[in-house]
Amino acid sequence: MTSPSTKAQGRTATSGDGTAGDLDGIHIGDLAMHRVKVTDVHLHHQLAQGAYGEVWLATYNEQTIAVKKLPSTHTTHSLKAVQQFVSEISLHAKIQCPRVVSFIGAAWPKWSPGDMMLLLEYMDQGDLREMLQHNATTHQLAWIDKLHVALQVAEALVFLHSLYPPVVHRDLKSRNILLDSKSGAKITDFGVSRELDDATMTAGIGTYRWMAPEVLYDGHYTELADMFSFGVILAELETEILPYSDLRDPTTDEPYTDTSIITKVISGKIRPSLTRGVPAWYGSLVQECLALESTDRPNAMQVHHRLRLEMKKYEDDGGLV
Repeated sequence: MTSPSTKAQGRTATSGDGTAGDLDGIHIGDLAMHRVKVTDVHLHHQLAQGAYGEVWLATYNEQTIAVKKLPSTHTTHSLKAVQQFVSEISLHAKIQCPRVVSFIGAAWPKWSPGDMMLLLEYMDQGDLREMLQHNATTHQLAWIDKLHVALQVAEALVFLHSLYPPVVHRDLKSRNILLDSKSGAKITDFGVSRELDDATMTAGIGTYRWMAPEVLYDGHYTELADMFSFGVILAELETEILPYSDLRDPTTDEPYTDTSIITKVISGKIRPSLTRGVPAWYGSLVQECLALESTDRPNAMQVHHRLRLEMKKYEDDGGLV
């Protein structure tokens, strides 16, 4: 299926002096330099859909890719929604890291930024949440594979947090970690990411099961909020279950409500579970990442270093935990 926006391929939007400018009230900055022809992008079928966007399997110049676009269920999109999407694309264009899903380009029809498309590398094994959900029966991820995923995600965080200014992902979760049979694990979805141009940031954005207490509380936070999310992912890798889904309210013997989980995470009363057989070093690392006070958490470089050392020990010991 060809993109419905192939009817009108417009010229690059520039201001009067030839520099990148605005498009129908949307500031596109220097995004024009990454623009590709809409007629070269062909959408095939939808891979995923959320409240704020869709992901499609597509081809571009005979290459299989993924395309992210605003929901097609909306006949029109607010200027704010389009501007946020443009900001996401612009940020993605700046990030060149082997552990971040590769940016290919952007496409939009003439004077219709609401139909803008973000072109990305296609990852052929889907997301980590889906993989873990079925791993009990498929056994696709052995322990060493899980350690590789953890190390690769940590590598991505080292890169993002080392940029100037640092980039905080703010929505790091297993759904935003994509897997590929050749290139391994990479992180994606910078829809709520921001460059950290102040010492701290404020905003409660992301999916609550992976969010740090300070983010849930809507307080001030730094890139160490990502390290809490990473700790949740480490626990998820070990247990393979959705974070907090196994915990029950002792007064009702029912699963905790969303509100209860949020309240108890903020107060430090609950954290994601680990199994009894978890390696001691791994359990310690998880707990450190999940520290209530952000300053008590290790940074991405420290976590990456520890994971690398432990993986070497594991391999040197012949795969013995």
